[in-house]
Amino acid sequence: MKLLTLCAAGALTLAAVPAAAQVNLYGGGGAAFPTSSDIKDDVDSGLALFGGVTFDLSSSFSLYAEGGWGRHDLSDSELDGTASPSHLLGGALFSFLGDAPLSPYVFGGLGVQTVKVSVQDESESDSTFGWQLGAGLGFDIGSLNAFGEGRYHSASFGEDSDLGEFDFGMFAVVVGLSFGLGGG
Repeated sequence: MKLLTLCAAGALTLAAVPAAAQVNLYGGGGAAFPTSSDIKDDVDSGLALFGGVTFDLSSSFSLYAEGGWGRHDLSDSELDGTASPSHLLGGALFSFLGDAPLSPYVFGGLGVQTVKVSVQDESESDSTFGWQLGAGLGFDIGSLNAFGEGRYHSASFGEDSDLGEFDFGMFAVVVGLSFGLGGG
């Protein structure tokens, strides 16, 4: 039911985007570091990958929809296990200098945060409301649009969670590319 609600919200968001908006696909990845006290001693630093679509409503303001996935080893050397966070989010991005060659920006989003923990042959996962905040710098590499950014993801899993009660927090340092698909 949560996924259906998220898909419906995403469809409504996309339907509200003007037909003249510039559409861009983006993707990237980098290093992710656990930050919340509930997980930082149990989960090692790992990988964060993400991709999404932006709808540029002006040279300074965009809406985005994004999915992401990560992989981290568990710190306990006696357990052969991994933690795999993933997310589906929608949000907004504000660029301070619009279409300048170097363009700093900030962004934030809301959506579903999922964490899957696999130990040996067993796995458990759960999803809850999550959010992200970040800042970055867009720049051109020849004809390619590139970016580097820092992003923070957070979610709180309640006592009814299949994984138990804990606060999830992850900071990632990432780079990526964006490709325009046309529009305005």
